[in-house]
Amino acid sequence: MNKSWSVEPGIMAYPELKIGRHMPYLPYWIAGLATLVLAVLLRAIPLTHDVVWQLWIARQLLQGAEIYRDIWEVNPPLWFWSAMPVVSAGDVMGLAPSRLLIALICAVAALSAMLVGKLSGLSGTRQTLLMLICLGIMLIMPIYDFGQREQLALICSLPYAALVACRSRGSVVANGLAATVGLMAAYGFALKHYFVLVPVMLEAWLFLRS
Repeated sequence: MNKSWSVEPGIMAYPELKIGRHMPYLPYWIAGLATLVLAVLLRAIPLTHDVVWQLWIARQLLQGAEIYRDIWEVNPPLWFWSAMPVVSAGDVMGLAPSRLLIALICAVAALSAMLVGKLSGLSGTRQTLLMLICLGIMLIMPIYDFGQREQLALICSLPYAALVACRSRGSVVANGLAATVGLMAAYGFALKHYFVLVPVMLEAWLFLRS
């Protein structure tokens, strides 16, 4: 009789543990819904002249121009190359590339927040709160510089920092998950040459800690 009415330790004291165990994907659904709301609210924000310049150069490249020869620019080309699919897709879909870029950044930020939530080892309410905080840091705090390379590097580097934290604890991370995080980080750190200081410092910290 007592056994049939027993509950697992901690369930009554910490309701979020129950949510995390019986509805493990609920935090991700909440983060996705929050991202959708933010994308709608941010869809028409004005972009800085740097981002407009990025999209303009991308269009010129699509029309046959060559950067550094036909267009005067001193920054690495990756940022402009990555805008080319956005401009092409906007033309096909009949959307302004700037609006499509905002939606794409929100989607990548959602992926980043979910990766951080996955790597955190948390569940339930605490995992949900962590992902919502990450979304606020990635999408709301840099709102006046939306689309800049610094914001993109931030979005791509948070999961990398979480992965380094996992490594420091000796946690086992699936190869596919680690590869996804690494590919995101590679893009973010390659946008500007001095962004390489971030992985160098993180890896140095991990090496010294280990």
